[in-house]
Amino acid sequence: MQRVTISLFVILIMMSPTVLAANEDVLVEPVLRVGDISINKGNPLNLVVNYDLKDNQLYVECQLSGFSFGQNEVGSLHQENEGHLRIYLNDEHIATLFERAFYLKNLPIGEHEVLVQVVQNDHTPYKGVGEVIAISIRE
Repeated sequence: MQRVTISLFVILIMMSPTVLAANEDVLVEPVLRVGDISINKGNPLNLVVNYDLKDNQLYVECQLSGFSFGQNEVGSLHQENEGHLRIYLNDEHIATLFERAFYLKNLPIGEHEVLVQVVQNDHTPYKGVGEVIAISIRE
């Protein structure tokens, strides 16, 4: 039996309330996923990060198998294969997200590292399930 999953995306225009003062001009805009998702509990987590950089805007899409976003469970005890994403810009936490795609807008000129970290409900990172994106913003 083959299972087909169709994904639809809606862009949310909102500023993340978790942007730090040092990066106050950087906007994080989650892309809300609507539609069906197939999750096979018990499978090892697998993260594939795709991204596209245009000017000073970075689009990031995370393909994450064997995982469920648990917005209502944040801060609670660990549940296997459940949690959220934590986004870091140059080692500073700038956003906690419950969507698998997002934009970073208004990135300043210079060299940057964006870390996408998959974490448990209690904010503990899943070992080996994260990816660093190195980018360069030019004038």
